[in-house]
Amino acid sequence: MRRATQDVSRSIDSLVFEASLPAAECPECGETTFEFQDLARFDLEVAQSLLEHGARSPATLKFVRKALGLKGVEAADLLSISHETLSRWENGKIRPDLNAVAVLGGLVSDALAGQSTMRDRLRALATPKLPANPIRLRIERQSA
Repeated sequence: MRRATQDVSRSIDSLVFEASLPAAECPECGETTFEFQDLARFDLEVAQSLLEHGARSPATLKFVRKALGLKGVEAADLLSISHETLSRWENGKIRPDLNAVAVLGGLVSDALAGQSTMRDRLRALATPKLPANPIRLRIERQSA
């Protein structure tokens, strides 16, 4: 396999997103393969761009959910909605709640930063587990 770059694109709601990704090309047959994490990062970048521009179509919501690697039931649980509601959003039967779209945007931003802060908070809110008292906090002065 030799190193190469290959153009990839995604089309969502007539918007086309393109990038050149690192690839490996077979010298014998010419087949090109990509690393999963490169394609996943590209999809997250597309999702972020869509949400930053206010897209909230059914195709956008489904693409964002899949870019986050979430099944419908998982996404619905994180958003505190029924999976039927999510299905109606993704099939264009009803318009999505704007707060939920904003939460998806936070999840995408976290994923791009390699963090899970938003996802962890949403899960904690769904199943609160309060710690025992007292809760000792360590506060340090920020230098100016």
